[in-house]
Amino acid sequence: MNDINYDLTVIIPSIGDKKIFKLLEHLNKFKNKTFKIYLIIPNDIYLEINNFKLDIKIIKSDKRGQVYQRFLGFSYSKSKFTMQLDDDCFIDENSFLNLYSHIIEKNNICLGPVYYDVKTLLPIHKFNKSFIFLIKSLIVTLICSVPFGIKRMGKLSKINTNYGVDPNYMKSDTLTVDWLPGGCILHKTENLILENFFPYQGKAYCEDIMHSLLLKRKGIKLIAFKKSKCLTEFPIFPKSKVEIDKYFEAMKYCNVLSKNKSKIRFNVWIILNYIRNIFIKL
Repeated sequence: MNDINYDLTVIIPSIGDKKIFKLLEHLNKFKNKTFKIYLIIPNDIYLEINNFKLDIKIIKSDKRGQVYQRFLGFSYSKSKFTMQLDDDCFIDENSFLNLYSHIIEKNNICLGPVYYDVKTLLPIHKFNKSFIFLIKSLIVTLICSVPFGIKRMGKLSKINTNYGVDPNYMKSDTLTVDWLPGGCILHKTENLILENFFPYQGKAYCEDIMHSLLLKRKGIKLIAFKKSKCLTEFPIFPKSKVEIDKYFEAMKYCNVLSKNKSKIRFNVWIILNYIRNIFIKL
């Protein structure tokens, strides 16, 4: 492990809160620290990071926003490989090494780990075999046009609804997928998307779907890698009307990017989700 000299830059967008210090403390425990870290923070934030034995460069951003700050960091990367890493995502050293060791042997791919809940240590995208879930799965298959059951792992439907990967059901260490969660992805630097593709303010809903669509458009294969694990918080579906409206607006833009023509399917899906949200609140 200590023999590898990483030709790698890790891009971490942050607003400078406590999360970034937890992540840096985690990375500081790595035995091999030969990678660079570019920490992208807003102009008005000051961070004291002298306590870490890491090669960290702070880049100030004139705009706040996860996607903007990330792509700004991408533009500074000069190493052969670049990892995007959110400040609430924790990848252990073996998983870090496994991603790097796998990508150096391949062309035109990007790699993502499989995700586990940081609190329960269970897969975030856990496949549910219950009867009720299978009924829901059938309904989703009919409305969104996505494979049924376990075959939907890692897929995007015709209206770009996304389905994660349960590592317990992966038949091999790798799975080619339609999308990768944006929390942690390892790229060849020459394949990076160097544009601010997210046209909205505030929380970056569906940015990982948009990013995946653009990577695939460049001919990059997206791979979920079982030998790499990432711990993060379980994602919560938007609850307030404002959040839900922003989420659906972002989904509409995903369908513009993918040139999706299934407008009826998409509108039915939106209506059912609004109804679902009403019943949840009752």
